[in-house]
Amino acid sequence: MKKTLIFSFFLALFCTFLLLKPAFTQDSASKIQRTEEMLEQEQLLRKKLEGLEKVYISEIEVKGVTLLNNEEINAIISPFIKHWLSQEDLQQINELFIQAYAGKRSANMPPEITLALEGEKLIIKVEE
Repeated sequence: MKKTLIFSFFLALFCTFLLLKPAFTQDSASKIQRTEEMLEQEQLLRKKLEGLEKVYISEIEVKGVTLLNNEEINAIISPFIKHWLSQEDLQQINELFIQAYAGKRSANMPPEITLALEGEKLIIKVEE
């Protein structure tokens, strides 16, 4: 009786693991795909900038920021709006966001920041 009960318990546990495993792998697969898409966009932007010395940015849109207020965000991006930006300028924007997040996050890891260019619009995506 005890052996049957123990066997049934482990069988149920095993079946549960088999049923839940695809859900975990699907979630991981979607995160991997999203990361690959973000890297591809950033690589396209870098290739675009390699061919050009500077790119004109008329507008900057920031997405995914919850730990910084609007004043902090505007202080970072306002000097770069309606200017010709080089790759060094884009790196500076990245570093300014990382500095702004220092001390605001519980973990000491910097946020993941990706840049995308749509015409003259620079889109900054922050994953906190």
